[in-house]
Amino acid sequence: MKKLFFLVSILALVISCSYDNEEVLYGLCDTEVISYADVIEPIIQTNCNSGCHFGDTPSGALSLDSYEAVKSNAENPGYDGLINRIERTTGSGLMPPSGRLTQCQIDQIIAWVDQGALNN
Repeated sequence: MKKLFFLVSILALVISCSYDNEEVLYGLCDTEVISYADVIEPIIQTNCNSGCHFGDTPSGALSLDSYEAVKSNAENPGYDGLINRIERTTGSGLMPPSGRLTQCQIDQIIAWVDQGALNN
């Protein structure tokens, strides 16, 4: 009986430690000071670098292959602007097609634009 209790306790401990993402675990999303190099560029590289928005003919005419291109598209308030595209939840043009960005990633991109979209 003691061995069974020990195994169940260990299993419970392992399962309870399965979250390694602070955002998921604690609901944290740092939007105080957003760095292009540290926050925005990794989001773009991870979610948009599958060939869709890079190169000579970017999908949907949305180029994200440089800081200048990301900044220009993020500051575009229109329907085809980056913020509008990543905030959509229905309709055509959901971005990225592989799965919507997390709300934290969207909030960080919006905060970056609100902070002046600096290249720091």
